[in-house]
Amino acid sequence: MLDWKTMYKFILIPYLLAWAALVGCGEKPLTEEDRQDITQTLRDYLPVLATGYTSGNLESLKEFAAEREVARVFTRVSELADEGKFVEPTFREMTVENIQVWSHANAFVTTLEVWDLRVYANGSQSLLGQELDQSNRVKYQLKRRGPKWEVLLRELDEAIQ
Repeated sequence: MLDWKTMYKFILIPYLLAWAALVGCGEKPLTEEDRQDITQTLRDYLPVLATGYTSGNLESLKEFAAEREVARVFTRVSELADEGKFVEPTFREMTVENIQVWSHANAFVTTLEVWDLRVYANGSQSLLGQELDQSNRVKYQLKRRGPKWEVLLRELDEAIQ
């Protein structure tokens, strides 16, 4: 039978380790270097995303985005093609509203983005619709991969009229 001191160690040590892990994994102060790197990653990614939607070739997204994000874009491009459409987005501008960094390796970002969107019938230049100067609030999850940040998820939060 274990004495109370031994039992105390078995209970206390795992509790302290769990507490230390939680404290160490919390939100970290955002460094200016991370702010600049994250912002530049998104500024580089968005024109490439637009080109991917227009061309259907998503290979260049892999430089900036994780496999699951590329797969999500592929699914959306495929859905549009199944509807007999393709979209031609033009990235205009982005304002970073908020960045939170967790454990120096994960970032959650909210942006305000302005796009021109034109929708065409597949195989033609027949314009089906357009939305110019469309403002959207967009949420991102990014992961640090070595010295670079990678887009894990891009999700439209709300369209702003």
